[in-house]
Amino acid sequence: MTLGGNAPGGSGNILHSRLLYFDPARDRVGLPEDVAALVETITPKGLRLRLVNLNQVEPRAVVVQAGAYGEHRFGRVGEVAVDGNAFEAQLAPGSGGVVEIELGMWKNAPRYRQP
Repeated sequence: MTLGGNAPGGSGNILHSRLLYFDPARDRVGLPEDVAALVETITPKGLRLRLVNLNQVEPRAVVVQAGAYGEHRFGRVGEVAVDGNAFEAQLAPGSGGVVEIELGMWKNAPRYRQP
């Protein structure tokens, strides 16, 4: 529900997902501490993502990548044209919201590295 994809299971399958998250403060894969994400809707042309900073005192940043391996490409993210495979969202303390994301599937060669 967070990645917009199916769980790979325990049999060694690779991850197929619409999104992957990175924590720039800790330089690691995954959501930052106190950040929640939910893919609310998936359509053939994109998805609706809800991001929330549960921390009432500290702001948070999260990098959102298009696909588990950067293989997809963002078009518009809300009102902003991204035209790339990653963007960074800044979340004020205790804030959150929903963003409509255009997503072109399989537009980039897959790679396994942080954006």
